Amino acid sequence: MRDFLQGALVTLSHPAERVVFLASRGLSDIHPGASCFGGLVAFLPPGTPLVRSSTEADVYVALNVPVKLEKDVTWVPPRVWQAVADWSGFGSAGEVRDACGPSLAEERLDMAQQVNAYFEEISHLARAGLPYPATPWYATPRDERISLLQRAGAEARWSAPPSPTASVP
Repeated sequence: MRDFLQGALVTLSHPAERVVFLASRGLSDIHPGASCFGGLVAFLPPGTPLVRSSTEADVYVALNVPVKLEKDVTWVPPRVWQAVADWSGFGSAGEVRDACGPSLAEERLDMAQQVNAYFEEISHLARAGLPYPATPWYATPRDERISLLQRAGAEARWSAPPSPTASVP
């Protein structure tokens, strides 16, 4: 997600991985993260082998091929990710972006900043030698995240509580 939002995504998964797992619908184990950050919708380049999982419905395995941003893969904000149950009905990344509406570019910029703040917090733990929580950072209770960041001598950015003077949309 971070690589995509920074314009640096070159393959569907980490470049060292040979294969990537894809799903045609949002799966329950990815909903919590997608509700924070949105998700990526991929359209495999022509000729890319795709194999349906024999054990998990709507899950596929493909080669981890090079991709072109906004052609082969696009980002979907959380509000849209939660509203669409099945992504197989979309024919192109352009159709997905159209479904996201006119605020997509602004939302993407905001999300890039949020993702950077998220990873900044995690990196503070590593630099301080603190163990990473047993749950994903986004699933770790906010008070625990803030406590860990204080122990690391770092300021909460992604985990910071809303400002009492912030305007309400």
